[in-house]
Amino acid sequence: MTTILLGLAFLTGCGPEVPEIDPVPHLEVVSITPTDLQEFSQPLELVLAYRDEDGDLGSTDPDEHTLHIQDSRLEDPDTYHIPPIAPVGSAVSIQGTLEIPLPAPFLLGNGASETFSFRLQIRDQAGNWSEPISTPPITVFR
Repeated sequence: MTTILLGLAFLTGCGPEVPEIDPVPHLEVVSITPTDLQEFSQPLELVLAYRDEDGDLGSTDPDEHTLHIQDSRLEDPDTYHIPPIAPVGSAVSIQGTLEIPLPAPFLLGNGASETFSFRLQIRDQAGNWSEPISTPPITVFR
């Protein structure tokens, strides 16, 4: 009888495991087009997939720039404001895509062409940065 009671106590004491929520946002490059172009000829279109399990991407403060996009030829990133994606104050898992138009690239040096990529990171409202990711190479020529 004691064995049965211990077995029942063990079974009732263990509920379903609740998976931990990953507070760090995740980014992935879906596409960047075009990847081979003449300087100043056309803007780039960057498409990113995002996932954030606690839903706190974006900010209501337009002066808060939470997306960093750094041209590999430059020292400092360009920064962008992302408005809240989920309702403010909610803690819901979100995922989707961001379409980001980037200005037409140009050559920084005197050569006939340059190849570069962009390094990207996004920060959520709690201050968690995604892992840095990079785009495929882009070649710009005169």
